[in-house]
Amino acid sequence: MSTKAILNVIIALLVGLPVTAAAEDGTKASIEKKLTAEYALTKATDDKTDIVTAGSVLVLQKDKMMMVTSDASTNQCPNTYKDGKLQQPGPCKANESFKKLPSFLRGKIPGSDTASAQAPGTRTFVTGEKFWLTKIEVRDGGKDKGIYLEFFTDAIKEVRYKGSVMIPIKGNLPSPDDALKLVAEVVTVAPSEDAKDDKGGKEKPAQEAAPAAAATDAAATDAAAASAAPAAAR
Repeated sequence: MSTKAILNVIIALLVGLPVTAAAEDGTKASIEKKLTAEYALTKATDDKTDIVTAGSVLVLQKDKMMMVTSDASTNQCPNTYKDGKLQQPGPCKANESFKKLPSFLRGKIPGSDTASAQAPGTRTFVTGEKFWLTKIEVRDGGKDKGIYLEFFTDAIKEVRYKGSVMIPIKGNLPSPDDALKLVAEVVTVAPSEDAKDDKGGKEKPAQEAAPAAAATDAAATDAAAASAAPAAAR
């Protein structure tokens, strides 16, 4: 092949690179399909008091995920994942700070009784806590462009909680694989019990039994030695 022909091939490949990169950008449908394949959704009852169909159990990867009680009419404390941290609106953070004040101080703040009565019941979750995923939505336009997730918990001291997180996206939507990595910064799927057993969980009882067997053998040896001693004396 002549030098000119080789140059033409190289130029053609270089020109085609932007087209290939653009084709890798995700779409609303492709990202939601990828995420739902990894994170099976849970269906809760309409009144949010129980679970109809259980999906994947999620493990929180970041501290300070705030949720409201499941009986709250609206979620006044939505979370936003930004700069590697979970953040909440100002009023929600102020309410959490207010609840930590001693009771005698709270009573001295004007309007505190009304504010406390109107504030939603909340709980702050930390890394390692587990809950369910009830919704995945990719928003591909507007000011709230990003990946939106909703959560639901088991009963904690007889109270269930619900919450949400928005993972903002600037520019084009990421590829489905990159979107999956982004969500995994916040929540991952808990390993199944079968996976735990495969990692050696079933071997522990045998390992624990080994010292007991050794102790039994040692006792038998001592007993034999003791019975042999009188015979030797005779």
